[in-house]
Amino acid sequence: MCMVLRGGVCRCAVAAVIVLLGVSGTTRAELQQQVELPKLTTQEPIELGTIPEAEVAECKLTVLNATAQSSNAPARGYSCIKENGTWYVRFDPAPGSPLATIRFDKNRLLFQWAADAERSLAGGLRNCVLTVEHGKTVEAVALRTPIRSAAKPLDLSRETNTEAVEVDDLPAVDRFSFEVTGLQGYDGTLTFSPPERRAGLTQPVTIVLNPVPTISLSVQFKATLTKLGSTLSLQVQNHAVAGQGGQARPFTIKEVNTALMKTKTLITNLKSKLAKDEQLYTQLENRLAAMNTPANRNAKQQAAYNAQVGKLQSQLNNDKQKLDQLRIQLPTMENQYEALPVLAKLATDLDGHATIEFRVLYLVEKQFVVLYSTEHAPATPPPPVQNVY
Repeated sequence: MCMVLRGGVCRCAVAAVIVLLGVSGTTRAELQQQVELPKLTTQEPIELGTIPEAEVAECKLTVLNATAQSSNAPARGYSCIKENGTWYVRFDPAPGSPLATIRFDKNRLLFQWAADAERSLAGGLRNCVLTVEHGKTVEAVALRTPIRSAAKPLDLSRETNTEAVEVDDLPAVDRFSFEVTGLQGYDGTLTFSPPERRAGLTQPVTIVLNPVPTISLSVQFKATLTKLGSTLSLQVQNHAVAGQGGQARPFTIKEVNTALMKTKTLITNLKSKLAKDEQLYTQLENRLAAMNTPANRNAKQQAAYNAQVGKLQSQLNNDKQKLDQLRIQLPTMENQYEALPVLAKLATDLDGHATIEFRVLYLVEKQFVVLYSTEHAPATPPPPVQNVY
């Protein structure tokens, strides 16, 4: 006899709907994109996710690792071979027992270290990606989760800021890249070079700020990733650049305030020089005009007169060119001087508060793995790519 639940719904009907909809969780895959392997001393299995039970029997597992060996192990490869329903993970061609096993408990995919797994061989497995082929789908599970920490605030008392992170079992490869995701603490418009914000080892990504749009003056933070042993370091150089391809000057609080005082003095001196040079130029013009009055001269006197007039005219032309340059230079310098207080305020606002958010990636074949990310950078890996850094 069917029991009727509150609201007039038959319990049998509810059970039938549950079976049809697969509420038991066995009809769709829920594999983790990233998983942190347990410590070797942990004998309990961890779950990598689930797939539909109907696809378990034909499921295929592959370890991708050709470009992601650990610096703690020789540059060989990991593999997983299926025997009697269990995949045995080995470090080839090392002899001995498997390092770990991967198996299904119903539709749950479980990973477990072997009791005698050696640290020197097992550590590099964290740098690999496990592909799970089930049904018509191939999914990737990175065997490490990214290290995450708060980014260091910019210190604008110095020209270069360095942020270093120690990474256990750091892959001994050069297929690293880093991606700058933003400048936290700055609300203005940013541009990036290159536009995709990503570069390989020792290649820069530059964040460009234009705090004074009316003039060609930018503040640039040039970030470069380096790797030494188990340490990854992001070096950031901060500069102010005047004009397209102009000279880069350190963008520090001290430098900006010094430039403010120096520019003010230069403008005062330039105005004084311009006024004096204009006065001398007028005197020279008057002198040349006076010499052009008609006079009776013999041939010798005329030759001397012509030479003197030519000399004065040449001097007048040179002085005019210098005056024209000063007249162009002065408004440019005045515009820069007006922008310097804006730069000084920007430096004060960013100093000790703003952070460059970034993440470090490496490639395992075509799969990205996130190795490190700052607090405000995405921790999930980007989609697979074709290009290699």
